Amino acid sequence: MRNARQDADVLQQCATSAHPWLWHSAAVCPALPPDLVELLARDEDFAVRLLLCEFHPEPPPQLLLDLYLNDSHRAVKMLIANPHFPPAGLAARFANSPDPEQRRLALHDPALTPNS
Repeated sequence: MRNARQDADVLQQCATSAHPWLWHSAAVCPALPPDLVELLARDEDFAVRLLLCEFHPEPPPQLLLDLYLNDSHRAVKMLIANPHFPPAGLAARFANSPDPEQRRLALHDPALTPNS
């Protein structure tokens, strides 16, 4: 079954299956093609989206940010360490947020200045 992780047809079948466990199986495959990454990034299942962010070498930056902002699971706070986490514009967007988690995001913006 390990060879199936490299098989585009098997990954397609898993990602588009009606069975959530197969979605999860696809989400942890680093070889998942970009079109299936986009498909699973829009999935309603939190676990599918989180697994995609944790295991895929190039998770969608917007997915990383969305999970960080909209879920309280402790694992999402570690997503900020992912090299694909989108730092640009975080200071302008979150520096004055009433939410301390969002304000912390501003610190990761490379354009942050003392006056931001």
